[in-house]
Amino acid sequence: IVEPISTMNAENQEFCILVVDDESINLRVIGNHLSLCRYRVKEATSGAQALELMEQGLAADLILLDVMMPQMNGFKVCQILRQTYSANELPIILVTAKSQTTDLIAGFSSGANDYLTKPFSKHELLMRINLHIQLSKSSRVLQENEAHLQNLADHLHSSNTELKKYQTTLEMMVEQRTSKLNEAQKQLFESEKMALLGRLVAGVAHELNTPLGISVTASSALIDKTKKFQVKYLNQQLTKDDMENFLTDSLQATGILLANLDRASQLIDSFKQVAVDQASENTRCFPVLDYVEQVLRTLHPRTKKTEIDIRLSGNSEVKIDAYAGSFSQIISNFVMNSIIHAFPEPAVKTGAQYIHIDIQQCDQSLLLVYSDNGQGMSDQDLERV
Repeated sequence: IVEPISTMNAENQEFCILVVDDESINLRVIGNHLSLCRYRVKEATSGAQALELMEQGLAADLILLDVMMPQMNGFKVCQILRQTYSANELPIILVTAKSQTTDLIAGFSSGANDYLTKPFSKHELLMRINLHIQLSKSSRVLQENEAHLQNLADHLHSSNTELKKYQTTLEMMVEQRTSKLNEAQKQLFESEKMALLGRLVAGVAHELNTPLGISVTASSALIDKTKKFQVKYLNQQLTKDDMENFLTDSLQATGILLANLDRASQLIDSFKQVAVDQASENTRCFPVLDYVEQVLRTLHPRTKKTEIDIRLSGNSEVKIDAYAGSFSQIISNFVMNSIIHAFPEPAVKTGAQYIHIDIQQCDQSLLLVYSDNGQGMSDQDLERV
């Protein structure tokens, strides 16, 4: 959740913004806007100066980078910075008067987080800066939490190993060590659940960046075209072609907004339900087919890196009263097991590798059939099953 600018002023003092522009008036105007919101501002009049400041150890939290500069343009500066800083570590917003699709593509290809088209309003500038600083801050917090949870899991695993060694000692110590082992295993299970939630949060946050970023870009483009349309209208220069082009662009932009915001909404809904179920120890009644679809949606950050086609079929009316968190863990384990062990090599063509999950009701029982066309198990492994 991105907090309103008015509530962030007190915290803004801890954030440093590097403004890079060869026009002194632009530096002064943007610097005034940021200073009023209590941001710490550092200025550079060229791309070379900006790179020098960063090499000297400037701890910038975000860079406002003008594209059209002599000697070294903003695209080149962005590419050089991305060799050292990731998009999460150092958000970069390109600022330019260019608004063509090719310019947007070039900007994002160079590693920019966002694209701000001149002229822009003070409110839009501050909202975008606030958005990307908070996203970067949240990403760092998630990484720190995940590292902490992993360290805890490693520590508990080490304790578990040590307990197993002592089980071979005196019988009087067996009961005590067994009790400690059970407690350690319980803590390990809870830690693994939290680590899973941490990875789930990080994955969903990463997935949300794409639809939200596209929505922001589409909104900005629509605002720009609306302003140009308004100018022509007020100057009585509006033509039929202008009207038709504006309607076409508006429909296209709103379509992009609706599709991406709907995608973001689905991701959030799936994450909320699965996250609550992971933490809950109570049973509940849920439609199996819909819930499996939600679980698969939360696994999308992992499954999208493969060429595996996941197929879901069955009776959408089938419901069960069970532990939803445990059920989601079973589906997740099945899918991850297939990805890791059944398909060690990437597919030659899309659709050649698949996972099929079928849901049916058999009398008063649930029939869940999970299958894939992976490499299978060796005869030696089958004998031990």
